[in-house]
Amino acid sequence: MRQQLLDRLGGFFDKWADDKIPFSHVILAFLAATVLRTFGEHVILASVPTGFWGEDLAHYTLSYVALALTLIFFVHVLARDPVARAARIVLPGFVFLNLVPLIDWLAGAAGVFRIGYMMPATHADLPVHFFTFFGPLKAWGVTPGMRVEIALVMAVMGMYIFLRTRRIGRAVAGAFLFYTLVFMYVAMPFWIKGVMALLGFSQDVDSWLLIRWYLCLIAPFGLLVAYAGWRGHFLAIAADMRWARLGHYILFALIGAGVFMRYMVFPVSIDRDVLFRILFMAVSVTAAWLFSVITNNEEDRAIDRISNPDRPTVTGTVTTGVYRSVGGWSFAAALLFGSIAGMREVEIILVFMANYFLYSMPPLRLKRVPVLSKLVIGANSLLMFMIGYGFFVDRVTLPPMIIVFFLVFLSAAANIIDLKDREGDAAAGITTLPALVGFLWARRLVGAAFVLAHLAAYVAFGL
Repeated sequence: MRQQLLDRLGGFFDKWADDKIPFSHVILAFLAATVLRTFGEHVILASVPTGFWGEDLAHYTLSYVALALTLIFFVHVLARDPVARAARIVLPGFVFLNLVPLIDWLAGAAGVFRIGYMMPATHADLPVHFFTFFGPLKAWGVTPGMRVEIALVMAVMGMYIFLRTRRIGRAVAGAFLFYTLVFMYVAMPFWIKGVMALLGFSQDVDSWLLIRWYLCLIAPFGLLVAYAGWRGHFLAIAADMRWARLGHYILFALIGAGVFMRYMVFPVSIDRDVLFRILFMAVSVTAAWLFSVITNNEEDRAIDRISNPDRPTVTGTVTTGVYRSVGGWSFAAALLFGSIAGMREVEIILVFMANYFLYSMPPLRLKRVPVLSKLVIGANSLLMFMIGYGFFVDRVTLPPMIIVFFLVFLSAAANIIDLKDREGDAAAGITTLPALVGFLWARRLVGAAFVLAHLAAYVAFGL
C-alpha cells in the first residue's frame, strides 16, 4: 500500500515534469502564476502600497525569478535531478503562490494583516522569527495565508526529494533549506540595509531599489544554473567570448569616465544609484557583446573552419539550438540591464548591437567592405567612450578630435583583427586589407596605424 502511494506520487511528478511540454510553456506558466499572485495581493486583498503598482509588479516578479533560480539549483543538487527537470518541477510550482490571497481572504485576514517583507523596524528579533516559523502575527509581514502556503510547499519539497533519492535525511534537509531560502527572501530588507550600510550608502528601501537588487541576484544565479545544467556548453561559450576585445570596450568606457572627471567643473560623488548603473552597464555590455559574437559565429562557420577551427560552431561542442537560445537570452539581458541603467544607456547598447549585426549578418554584411567593416569597430568604441564620458551628465558633447580619433585612427588600427583570419576570409571571398595589399604590407600599415592612433590619442584626450 505504501509503495503504491509512493509510485502514484512519483508518477504525478513525472507528468508534472513532462519534457514533451515546450519549455516556453513552463516559463509562461511561471510568469502567469506570479502575475496572478501580485494581482490577488493588490486587488483581492486591497493591500496596495503607496506608489505605482507597476513597480511592485516588476520587483515582485523579479524576486520570484531570483527565488526560482535558487530553488532550481538546490532541487538539482538535493534531488539529483538534471537542471532541466528541476526547472520543470519548480517553475510551474509557483502556482502555489496564489493560495495566499485566497486563504487570507477566506480567513477574513484582508485589511487585518497585510502581506509584506519583514522590516528591521518591526521585526528586529530576526533569529526569534526564524526559529518560530516567522514569529507572532503582525499587521505587516507574513500573513496566515503565507504560512500555510510555505508549510505546504515545504512538505511537497521534502516529499519530492524523498521520492527521487529515497533518503529521509536529504528530504528533511531539502524542506528546511526551502524554508530558509523563503525566510531570507521575506527578510530581504535586512540584507539590503546591511549591504548599503557597509558601502556607506542610503539605506532607504523602495520598489526601485528592490528591482535593482533582485537583478543583481538574478545575474549570478542565472549563470550558476546555466553552468550546473549545461557545463560543457557554458565553458565552450565562455572560452569563445574573446575577453580581450570585450575588455577593450569596457576599458574605453572607463577612459571616457576618466577623461570627463579630469575636466569636470563640478564635484562628482558615487552613490548607490551610480553604483547600480555601473554594474548594470557592465552586464549589459557583456551580454550585448555575447549576442554579437554568437551572431557573427553563426554566419562565419565556413571562415572559422579554416581560421578558427576551435570555435564551438565548428567543433559542435554547442548545439545550434542551444547556441541560438543563448544568443536570444543575451539580447534580452542586454536590453533589460541597459534599460535599468538608463534610457541613454539602452539606446547606446541597441546601436552597439545594431552596428555589429550589420557588420556580421546578411544582407549587408559590412565586414565584406574594407573601409566600412572597421568603421563599425571604431564607432562602437566611440559609443562605449560616450557611456563613460556622459555617466554623470544628461547631455554628451564630445570634442571633434575625440570623434576623429575613434572613427579614423582607431578604425584604421582595427584592421589588425583581419591578419589572423586572412586565409578563411580569402576562401569566403571577403576583401580585407591583407587581400588588398598582401600580408607583409598589411602588417606594415597596421603597425603605422597603431603609431598614428597613439599620437592622435595624445592630441584628442589632452594627455
